[in-house]
Amino acid sequence: MLILLRDTDLDGQPIIGSGLLISGETALEIVQKMQASSPFNSGEPEEHMRRVLEAAGDEGALPEEGGEAAARAFIERLARRGLVEFMKEEAPTPVTTVNPPEQLEKALNAIRGSGLTNMLDHPVVARLAREMGFIEAAEWIETHPADYTRLLLSGGFRPLRDNFGEGGSEPCVDKPA
Repeated sequence: MLILLRDTDLDGQPIIGSGLLISGETALEIVQKMQASSPFNSGEPEEHMRRVLEAAGDEGALPEEGGEAAARAFIERLARRGLVEFMKEEAPTPVTTVNPPEQLEKALNAIRGSGLTNMLDHPVVARLAREMGFIEAAEWIETHPADYTRLLLSGGFRPLRDNFGEGGSEPCVDKPA
């Protein structure tokens, strides 16, 4: 389940086009996440739901069995007041990583070492790779920009700890030779 918890103005009215996306397997999980995101989050979820409904001008009782039933009723009542909107959950996009060419690591290290571009600017990285003679790497970057970005954001070719270790002879921008 995915909801948009709308921000409110000073009068407690929902602000269209604003809010916080909250997902959960159950309504109770969503309520717990809503409670955690609130500065007024102490107490049990049922207590929190009653306070929120009271602030919204809804003083009706929650189902006595509490738990999931109370959470569902709570979210539905907020939705009727426009404070919550049910969102369509999109299926996750499958990640298909195409293996990069062997020369890619060498090409990226050469480009990074040159300091000529931001490594996330893949069109410029591809152009520089081509200019430096790494044709296969350039073509891979041009045809697989999402895989290239995923590779960079996942830490690239070496574990992050290598950037912080005592040893290591590899110079970089933040660790001069």
